[in-house]
Amino acid sequence: SPVVIGGDYITTESGTGLVHTAPGHGQEDYQTGLKYGLEILAPVDDAGRFTEEAGARFEGKSVLGDGNQEVITALNETGTLLKEEGYVHKYPYDWRTKKPTIF
Repeated sequence: SPVVIGGDYITTESGTGLVHTAPGHGQEDYQTGLKYGLEILAPVDDAGRFTEEAGARFEGKSVLGDGNQEVITALNETGTLLKEEGYVHKYPYDWRTKKPTIF
């Protein structure tokens, strides 16, 4: 069943005011997960690839590349994708490499 909860960091000032919460990825999401007793799941390795926990279909794929597209494909196949739209996401970046930091 769907879970709808709020966080102090969610506003309509930037975006829709609707966000997913991934307690295993990011400080604010982690704190929200603790507050509401959500499972802490982090199926991504240090190289930014899905682990076995994500399922065989996604394992080894880059979360910022082919893994992302595979998730969209899987949602499409099950009829659960409501809309796909390009969006420039604000990720924290490493100042030296200029690459997104996944934590």
